[in-house]
Amino acid sequence: MGSWERLGRTVGLLVLVATLSAASAGNVMVSPRASPVPAPIALAPIALAPSALATEAAPPTTEAEPATSSSTGPVDAGAGVTTELPFVVTHVVAQGETVSQIALRYGVSTSTVTVSSGVRNPDRIYPGQTMAFPSVDGVIYRVRSGDSLSSVATLHQVTVEAIAGANNISDPKSLQTGQLLVVPGGRVRTAVTAAAGTSSSKSTAPAASGGTLAWPVLGSVSSRFGPRWGHTHSGVDIAAAYETTIHAAAAGKVIFVGWYGQYGRCVILDHGGGLTTLYGHASSILVHTGDHVQRGDAIAEVGSSGNSTGPHLHFEVRVAGEPRNPLNYLGG
Repeated sequence: MGSWERLGRTVGLLVLVATLSAASAGNVMVSPRASPVPAPIALAPIALAPSALATEAAPPTTEAEPATSSSTGPVDAGAGVTTELPFVVTHVVAQGETVSQIALRYGVSTSTVTVSSGVRNPDRIYPGQTMAFPSVDGVIYRVRSGDSLSSVATLHQVTVEAIAGANNISDPKSLQTGQLLVVPGGRVRTAVTAAAGTSSSKSTAPAASGGTLAWPVLGSVSSRFGPRWGHTHSGVDIAAAYETTIHAAAAGKVIFVGWYGQYGRCVILDHGGGLTTLYGHASSILVHTGDHVQRGDAIAEVGSSGNSTGPHLHFEVRVAGEPRNPLNYLGG
C-alpha cells in the first residue's frame, strides 16, 4: 500500500471519528450503515446550557384560604342596608349627665330619650336613674292583650311594615302580651294643633299627674287600675247607663277608631307629649280618625261591646304606650 493510500485512509478515519464525536455530543443517532458525510472537524462538543436540558418547574400553586373577618358589626346586605335591628337601650344616669348628653351619646333625639323613659322634666334627672329608650328615634311600646301590629301602628302613626321590620316580626299574629316593641319614628310630639276654626295656638299635653284630665263620663268607678282576676287591669271601669255620652278628657287628635280586640268599639286620642287616652266598650263612635277634638267634646257613647259584662266605660291613660293609673290624672 502506497503512502498516498495510507494517508487517505488516515484522513478518512479522522473524519469518521470527528463525525461520531459530534453526533454523540448533539444526541443525534447515526446509523452505522450510513455513509459519513464530510463536515468540518469539531475540535470539542458544544455544551448546552443547563436550562435548555431541564424542564423549568412551574411555581407552586398556593390555594387561597377563605377570607375571614374579625368584624362583629352588622352584616352589609346591600347598598345602605344592614341586618342590625334596633334595640332597647338601658342607661343609668351618671353624675352630672344631662338628657342632651345621653341623647348625643346614643345618636337619638332628646324626645326619644325623655318620652320613652317617662321623663317629665328633662332638667330633673338624677344619678342612678335608669332610662330605657330605643336605639333609633321613636318610642318603645309594651304589647297589651288585644293589640295587633295594625293597632300599634295606628296608635303611633307609623306603618305596620316599619314595626315588623324593626322587630324582625314575620308573623303579625305572633305578638305576645308584655312584649316590648321598638316603634321607629313613633310620634313623640310635645304639642298638638288645635282643631281648625277654633284657635291657631297649640295645646300642651296634660301633666303626668295633678288631675288635669276631665272625667269622660260621670259615674262610680266599678273596677280600679291594677291587679284583677290574675291579670293587670290597665285602666278604670266607670259605670254608666247605656248610650251615655263619652267626652274627650282633653284636647287632642283622634288616632284610632274601630274595633280594638277585647275593648270592642274604641276611640284613642293623642294629647301630645307621649300621652294618649283610650275609651273602650262603646256602643257607637261619634268621631273619625284624624279629627281634632277639644276637652269635653262628645266622641262616643257608652256600651258593652267587646269583653264586657255590662254597659260601662273602660278608660285608660298611657304615657309612651305604658298604662298609668287614670285616677292620678283625672281632676275636675
